Amino acid sequence: HDPYEFVKVVRGEGKYPSGAVEIQWVNKDYYDRRGMKASADFVGRGEGWRQQRQLLARDLMTPTAYKSYSNAIARAARFASAAAKSGQQHTFLSRASFDMFGAAFFGEQLMSANEETLTPENKKFCESAEVVLEAIMTTGGSPQEYIAHLEGKLTPTTEAHNEAYDYCNEHATRIIHAFIDKKNAGTLTEDQKSSYLLAALNRQELTDTNVDSLVEVLNFLLHTVQREVHRQRPALAGVAKQTTQPMTLCGYEMQADAAVWLDSFSTQNDTDIMRDAHVFRPERWNTEEVGWVVVVTLSAPLCISAYVSLSFS
Repeated sequence: HDPYEFVKVVRGEGKYPSGAVEIQWVNKDYYDRRGMKASADFVGRGEGWRQQRQLLARDLMTPTAYKSYSNAIARAARFASAAAKSGQQHTFLSRASFDMFGAAFFGEQLMSANEETLTPENKKFCESAEVVLEAIMTTGGSPQEYIAHLEGKLTPTTEAHNEAYDYCNEHATRIIHAFIDKKNAGTLTEDQKSSYLLAALNRQELTDTNVDSLVEVLNFLLHTVQREVHRQRPALAGVAKQTTQPMTLCGYEMQADAAVWLDSFSTQNDTDIMRDAHVFRPERWNTEEVGWVVVVTLSAPLCISAYVSLSFS
């Protein structure tokens, strides 16, 4: 509950920070079983994660990159909004998310949020994605599931997860192959030319993000209004981290590899911690008033939605 204490955890992580995806063991197990090293690296910690994260920063998360595909996302969102109706909101939201991510990653207007334009393949993809998400939630809170995992056994839940994930990968592969065929034929649309996939295909080697791109991102993150909105209404309930060394937090002695959670909403709206916490005052971010900015905005560099929302501020 004390952001000043939580800064100790963040600063102690070094260049390989921890994250909530690390505890989603059902996904990591799937990647290991399928030999998907790149995916395993991305949900892990170390140099493999760092290299992939740098590529995303360059090809997907810089202001220049997202401004190129933000119009495609906006069109997908407008189409999805027009198709919204009461009932089954989780189904609608999963399809709308699929449409918007498809616009950014593939430059495709998949139009799955509307039943009239929803293809059987896209419908199965969205349904499979829901199965994967439900399995993550189920296995994350089940000691029985985790014990079976430690014993190398599959349960009905993990089998359903793996089967659904297989279809998601197969369908995404089909989309990518169709994209490559259009690229080779010189028939890509303008949205496809601005997509993340084309940037990934054109990339020949792994390189560090250049200094100019980093400066551009860091300057853009100083957008005070966005920070204040995120403070009052954080997108995530909290920030999960793991200690890398023994330390004292709020009077408790923590060992290395201890799980630590910061309640982002309560902390940032506590008047004992944040002056005028219930007042919308963006200028607070331009002063010495906030001394733990690294904690409050911790999720922004990791989340594509933060960059997309910033572009419309």
